[in-house]
Amino acid sequence: MYATRVRRNPGERMVVIDSDKPRSAMPRTRDVRCPRCGNDEAEYWFLQTRRADEPPTRFYRCVKCGHVWREYE
Repeated sequence: MYATRVRRNPGERMVVIDSDKPRSAMPRTRDVRCPRCGNDEAEYWFLQTRRADEPPTRFYRCVKCGHVWREYE
């Protein structure tokens, strides 16, 4: 089992979960661009951040700079 760290961003209601999973265990995509560095490859995962009747939120982590951002389905 992997440990997770939970961070709250000031001024936001969202909780961002940053996993300690090895990077090779996370799925990757080339269908997005990092808003910070412009790299086109990122790891991604899903979390249910809102009500159960709403779609999950997809989180991305840039494999180049490590920037994390989210996309609502």
